[in-house]
Amino acid sequence: RMRAALDCLDEQKSIVEHDGIDPAQVTAIRQFAFRKELIPDKSLFVIPEWPVHLLGTDAVKRLIEEASLKGFTFFNAEHPRRWT
Repeated sequence: RMRAALDCLDEQKSIVEHDGIDPAQVTAIRQFAFRKELIPDKSLFVIPEWPVHLLGTDAVKRLIEEASLKGFTFFNAEHPRRWT
């Protein structure tokens, strides 16, 4: 069950692009950095800055793989070029 967006993005350590007219509006996140202490283990979540992406913890990835579920593509949001 999805809940409200989890405010856990460390924007200071992330690479975030903002709108030129409305600086409060995020237009892209090139690299994510999270405040992991705010993310419960075994979580699927969205962040308010980019709610179109479903994010999950490593524990969720392991559960999906152990269950042999199909149709998922995983990538490390903090290291986007390292596909797993």
